[in-house]
Amino acid sequence: MGFDPESPVSDHAPYLMAAHNAVPLVNIEVVDLGHCPTYWQRDRFPKSFHDRVYVCHDGIRTDKMLPNPDAEITLGRLKKPITRTDEIVTFMARNLETTRGFHQFMRALPKIQTARPNARFLVIGGNDISYGGKSKHLGGLRAQMEAEVGHDVDWERVHFLGQVHFEDYQKSSKSAVVTST
Repeated sequence: MGFDPESPVSDHAPYLMAAHNAVPLVNIEVVDLGHCPTYWQRDRFPKSFHDRVYVCHDGIRTDKMLPNPDAEITLGRLKKPITRTDEIVTFMARNLETTRGFHQFMRALPKIQTARPNARFLVIGGNDISYGGKSKHLGGLRAQMEAEVGHDVDWERVHFLGQVHFEDYQKSSKSAVVTST
């Protein structure tokens, strides 16, 4: 909250955050061991509870998500699959939202495309909100950003894949078919 100048904090925010934080603070009294992905998050709790909070990053399981030298992605509008020999730039989040920097990615996209003329851009994420505020644009943040930067983007190289199931990330087969727009 308060880190993005485009999402100013309202006068009500401190009260809403206190209410939001009440549930974890009440539950920490009864938990045997809690989990936080970072020490920074753990340190938001009172020091008296730090020994009851296990810190374990919730990022990519590199023991399970190994590179596949034969990986291919077939996208409906491309004549040939994308392989490891192709230059790929990805943006990945549960949902395409400002809290995850989607608006910043989209604004940078024209410059990245200019700098990397052979790159394809795979954008993974839904058009909903997990955190933060909702776009006031009729089509959501994706449509808002397409309207803002669309005239400067080569859309033939951008592929919106939506939300991708975890099983599809770890396929061991030689190819995967992904529906894209």
